[in-house]
Amino acid sequence: MAHVGEYTSSLLPTGSLLGESGLRRRANKHDTAYGGEVEDEPPLGVLNGSDAHAVVLAGDMELAGDSAKAASKMHKHSHVHHMTEAEVRLMSTYESLDYDTPVSELYRKERIHVDQSVNYSVSVARWIIFALIGLFTGTLAYLLNKGVEFLSDLKFGAIREGVNRGELVGPFFAFLGICVAYVAFSSFLVAFIEPTAGGSGIPEAKSYLNGTNYLRFLRLKTLIVKAVGVIFSVSAGLAIGKEGPLVHSGAIFAANISHQTYLGHATWLPNWWRRWVHRFRNDRDKRDFVSGGAAAGVAAAFGSPVGGILFSLEEASSFWSIDLTWRVFLCSMLGTFFLNMWKIIDTGRDSFEGLISFGPPIRGVPYRIWETPFFVLLAVFGGLSGAVFNNLNTALCKWRRDVLAGRAPLRLSEAVIVAAITAILSFWAPWFFPTCREIPVADVNTMNQLGVNFFSRYMCPEGEYNSMATMVFTTTEIAIRGFFHNTAVYDWDALLAYFAIIFFLAVITYGIAVPSGLFVPCILMGCAFGRLLGEGMRYAFPDADIVPGTYALMGATASLGGVARMTISLTVILLETTNDVQFIMPIMIVLMVSKWVGDLFNISLYDLHVELKCMPFVEAAPSGNMYHLMARDVMAHPVVALREEETVGSVVQTLKGCAHNGFPVIRETPEGRKFVGMVVRNQLVVLLNRRAWGTTEEAIRRVHVDDFSTSLSSKHVVLREDAVDDADLDSPMDLRPFMNPVPVTVQLQCPLSRVFTLFRSLGMRHLVVTDLNNEVQGIISRQTIMSSFQQDLF
Repeated sequence: MAHVGEYTSSLLPTGSLLGESGLRRRANKHDTAYGGEVEDEPPLGVLNGSDAHAVVLAGDMELAGDSAKAASKMHKHSHVHHMTEAEVRLMSTYESLDYDTPVSELYRKERIHVDQSVNYSVSVARWIIFALIGLFTGTLAYLLNKGVEFLSDLKFGAIREGVNRGELVGPFFAFLGICVAYVAFSSFLVAFIEPTAGGSGIPEAKSYLNGTNYLRFLRLKTLIVKAVGVIFSVSAGLAIGKEGPLVHSGAIFAANISHQTYLGHATWLPNWWRRWVHRFRNDRDKRDFVSGGAAAGVAAAFGSPVGGILFSLEEASSFWSIDLTWRVFLCSMLGTFFLNMWKIIDTGRDSFEGLISFGPPIRGVPYRIWETPFFVLLAVFGGLSGAVFNNLNTALCKWRRDVLAGRAPLRLSEAVIVAAITAILSFWAPWFFPTCREIPVADVNTMNQLGVNFFSRYMCPEGEYNSMATMVFTTTEIAIRGFFHNTAVYDWDALLAYFAIIFFLAVITYGIAVPSGLFVPCILMGCAFGRLLGEGMRYAFPDADIVPGTYALMGATASLGGVARMTISLTVILLETTNDVQFIMPIMIVLMVSKWVGDLFNISLYDLHVELKCMPFVEAAPSGNMYHLMARDVMAHPVVALREEETVGSVVQTLKGCAHNGFPVIRETPEGRKFVGMVVRNQLVVLLNRRAWGTTEEAIRRVHVDDFSTSLSSKHVVLREDAVDDADLDSPMDLRPFMNPVPVTVQLQCPLSRVFTLFRSLGMRHLVVTDLNNEVQGIISRQTIMSSFQQDLF
């Protein structure tokens, strides 16, 4: 028997006067780093106890079976990745967000104003919140950078003198101990305190902005663990960056500032403020603010305000508008501004750049047109290596999901092992490449960019440097600038080995139980093979005035394009990061070619991780298999419905008898049961908790529209044990003032491609299917039309 809507957790407390809910706990609990928080699952076949309490619209059981087969056939032929039963169960743990505002009678009465001054105040409040998001995100970026600089100086300061004297054993164990300690602390925070803080957070942000709820993703506790953890994990020298976690952090700031966390019941607030506490506590507004937070994170990370906007538009957000563009523009601008304001106050250096910067433009002519084919060669290699990287990392993370998820000690142990491997390879790699070269006399500009301690002697004599040591015994930001600005020679064998080491470390590191970003390792990999070609070109054409740093930039571009598969946003980000408009054409060419080559083999890593986490995702366009199917082929039925006027007992039993989120409301007439509206589970529970029954006037007096505000994590409202007495079960409950009287519906013969478009464009959670007589025949949820993962989700 088909069920309506999506499964949710039981709202009835165990042992209450209403009895046991009958729901069984799923035996296998998934770590929230890989899936949504596990909810209670209703046993198959459970519907309401009697037809008098909730109208069960009878459906043809043979048709139900055919519908299930049709849906299975659609997914079977459209999915590149065929989901296992365990993955289907994991997907069922996620809930959708309600982006479609229920315009009920109560909502229209209290929220839709003719007074334009109120609408103007709401608009101003939105601008203020976006400005605050930029301020807090930029400030956090500065604090993260200072934390990484401090811990990195401690680590390298402990070994630098000993290594320069030729002593390796003592410095090695000190280096190993510091790296392992940093990572152990970071991983402990993630594995034992807040698993949701692991990784970059970008796949989760994409799914959240598409309409899938990810519990604990936006909590302040997650932000604290993310920020502290990324400082220690980056300082340890892992093949990760802090840019992805900044996107997640910006999203958390956005949600909490707009939600005004912890202020919902603050009695000390002035009355004018209290009126605003619940104003933006809904999924639709929160979605827009989170889009701004993601943009501010990228803007601060790269010093790229326009690139931040385009990143949110191209990669993160599924819903966009012109008004949102201008507000996100302010948010991104202030994110970059406040980061640099704090840096200027701290260092006195008057420059506007992000945490990752290639530095000022290269002097002279950075490249010539005849070098373009060599840039294309880098793009092809970047696309191929990116496709291999995506496959290897996804396979490893799938093993982590199936074997390590939910086992905090094992996840901590894995992170410590990866840290040890990273420390061993980083420390001893220069020993295998002992070539020493004379340190060149650098100009003042180069020294300002790289620092006086850029060149590392390792075991070389005074005045000489080791190429491999110069790449590994420094922070990733300085290493990237070195690839771009250092005019000295990098040994080709050291560059090749460095690429292989970073590639290997990035594959095994992205996905362990630490906060981690992907941009920096991709840039380092690309810089290595790009600089390798640049050194070869400089050797092959000694009179052509080749600039190897340009090839490092093109290699980084190719690597990012091959792994992330972004085009427009990456073009602008790299352009703003280099501060040189001369590179715009080769960057565009390299990104397009690397994306085309990578797309021949798989999709972007972020989209692969959306699939890996089994998060329902509605793509931008329907798959080809949807055009020959209709709504009746995939709808769920019979449908659990409610009448306009029910009794408290019938509503309670409906909530007890099933775990669906949405309930069609019908009106019984001589012509049949006509569909008149939609009500969701949270609304019903709020009405019960507020004892909103009796006459319609009494019910409206007991409820305010703010009572239906969503929580920070959009969790389900829990029915209080003392909300309903046995004497209340026969009391009438009028649903008409609280239901959505104008939900979008489709008829049985509606093409599934059009159903898909409605879900994608309106952000709906449920879609009721009716017949020509406006009688409910079935219902469709977002999971029914989930992504086929055949191509990049954008």
